[in-house]
Amino acid sequence: MLIRVEHATSYEYSEPVLATTQYLRMTPLSGRTQAVENWALTCPGAVTTPWQDQYGNLCHTLTVPKPVEHLDIKVCGLVRTRDTNGVVGTASSELPAGLYLRETPYTAATGPIRDFAGRFKAKPKEDLIETLHEVMLGIADTVEYSPGDTHVHTTGAEALEQGTGVCQDHAHIFCTVCRVLGIPARYVSGYLTHGFGHEAHTASHAWGEALVDSLGWVGFDPTNRACPDESYIRTAVGLDYAEAGPVRGFAPGWRRDHDCRCKFPGPATNPVRFEQDVTYCVGILLDEGVVLASDSRTNAGIDRVSTFRKMFTFEKPGERFFTLLTAGNLSLTQGVISMIGEWINSEDPERDLFAVGSMFGAARIIGNALREVHQADAGYLQQRDVDFTASFILAGQVKGGQLRLFLIYDAGNFIEAMGDTTYFQIGEVKYGKPILDRIIQRETSLGDAAKCALISFDSTMRSNVSVGPPIDVMIYRRDTLKPGFHVRLEDDDPYLQAIREGWGGAIYKAFHDIIHEPEWKF
Repeated sequence: MLIRVEHATSYEYSEPVLATTQYLRMTPLSGRTQAVENWALTCPGAVTTPWQDQYGNLCHTLTVPKPVEHLDIKVCGLVRTRDTNGVVGTASSELPAGLYLRETPYTAATGPIRDFAGRFKAKPKEDLIETLHEVMLGIADTVEYSPGDTHVHTTGAEALEQGTGVCQDHAHIFCTVCRVLGIPARYVSGYLTHGFGHEAHTASHAWGEALVDSLGWVGFDPTNRACPDESYIRTAVGLDYAEAGPVRGFAPGWRRDHDCRCKFPGPATNPVRFEQDVTYCVGILLDEGVVLASDSRTNAGIDRVSTFRKMFTFEKPGERFFTLLTAGNLSLTQGVISMIGEWINSEDPERDLFAVGSMFGAARIIGNALREVHQADAGYLQQRDVDFTASFILAGQVKGGQLRLFLIYDAGNFIEAMGDTTYFQIGEVKYGKPILDRIIQRETSLGDAAKCALISFDSTMRSNVSVGPPIDVMIYRRDTLKPGFHVRLEDDDPYLQAIREGWGGAIYKAFHDIIHEPEWKF
């Protein structure tokens, strides 16, 4: 959905204020649920300085260096949104989860609010979403939406006790209850459009998000008894309203006029892509052979966290061996795999992996299949703001030829690992790259390379919940031309647990073994 927001706030002072400084959190950022096409913040006569807070919010310091009686703050922009069933995921630089258990003045856990939270005893992890829905609905049933009954300084506990409040109060109660239950939670401010199936009360809105292990941050809106969908625009997050509210710092003696409108101008001429959940795959080419690994998690919403294999093998023992790793839009990658399967045994060397004469030709087949699927489907996906990219890692050997490793891009073109390039990654590559760069060389053993690949997966899974087990590992020894060793590691696999605990412990020890710089004085 393409939404145009026009938000104007005017402040009238009872007497001139010599100077004023305000802190604004009114600018949305692109992410998994939204893509900002354009956005402008203006305030005539004021200087605005952008900065980013600890939560990643884009903030502005607004300064008026002269006496002022009237102030107009306006934001206007276009945001393309999509429905992810409330799932936001996690950022690449996420704060520790324990921070979001912290109590604040707005979210103080008084006796009555603890008693209320006791109605929602935390269930096992697999039922956490159900618990959070019960919390959301329980708040909606207990605290009636009633504008004017509370004010900007009302705490969640006060709103619960009086039984009425607004979206800000509902969000504070949600965060407080979650934290009492040991569930990290945060306050979200933003906008909610009108007329799309919700009982929307105002375009300026607030709701809560809870941290769920398998999904990351998931939104819950007690005011509208729903998880946020394409009708919502997120502008800021924090522990409470004080950290995520749109404006802070106005002096006493002011009166505010507020006008916020949302419009729907229709399809954008240049649609923007959203950030997507990603996989992680790695292929390592060595003197002894090749090591390949891929995760299996696909996340399309609260009720659609699924496991799909992203490693595919095509082989004729004694003649040829191919393994393909996939990342990107699942329908596109599966379309490519299906097309390659249909071409098998066609005896066309331009299409049939069992008829092609070289690994270079095999990489061309994969690239051509990707282009054909793109031509058939990408246009329709783009119209619906669905990510339509895909990439592949291809490893294999044809009898009489060398073992080779290719990275095939979304456009169907490709590059080969040669010289100093010993590995390729696709998907969520940044977290696992440092360990690969430090360890992997051509002469690295297959066993050590497999261990290194799993350590890179552990680093990635700790930082991005979109990547997760089972992990498929394939080890092929050069020139054997027969099925390689394959294993699928579940989350509770003893070796995977040993990797996780051993690597974590080794990093901790290494960190504390490094002495402080003796010349530093602080």
